Amino acid sequence: MSIPVEWRFDFEYNGGDLSCSALVLELKAFFQSLPPSTFVLVTAQDLGAVIDIPAWCWSTGHSLIHKQHPYYLITKRSTE
Repeated sequence: MSIPVEWRFDFEYNGGDLSCSALVLELKAFFQSLPPSTFVLVTAQDLGAVIDIPAWCWSTGHSLIHKQHPYYLITKRSTE
């Protein structure tokens, strides 16, 4: 499966096959240095990402714009 051509993003993060806790910790670190309202394409092969990434977005305030496993388009929240 390939990235949907209509998805626009500023940065890419490849989580490979990291599982829940490792993926969430890495995403937190990656997103910290990004400016607000940045669009990020996250690739996560682990099947748990279907649940983990939407839950992480909800708990952190980032917006999950699109999901099509293994691809997730996320916007960093606009305020810190």
